[in-house]
Amino acid sequence: MDQVPRLLLSEYTQARQFLYTELMFGVQSFPRIQAWALQDNLDADAFGWFWGQHRDNADLLKGSATALLAAIQASKPLRDSFLDTADDGTKTWRQKAIDQYESVVEEFLKRLLVLIHIASG
Repeated sequence: MDQVPRLLLSEYTQARQFLYTELMFGVQSFPRIQAWALQDNLDADAFGWFWGQHRDNADLLKGSATALLAAIQASKPLRDSFLDTADDGTKTWRQKAIDQYESVVEEFLKRLLVLIHIASG
């Protein structure tokens, strides 16, 4: 029976590492969102609506929509990894970097799924 807490701790540790190191690039200055303060509208039935669109969350979420992009733009190593520069100076995303990032997202979500499934049951 002691394997379940060890499994949860292992999955939590890995998920946290993926989130903070890989997905958030180790940046400490991202806006902190206080989840307890977020508002939701459980009666909203518009397709695609989510809590981030709730008008009362605007101040809480300020800057979070572009935080990753700002981190990439502010860091030369991240810019070099994620962006190509055309001859005219325009920036385009590197598909290989995006694909790698998405694979890390998938690994994070797998860990999160185990945590949610095991811890809630």
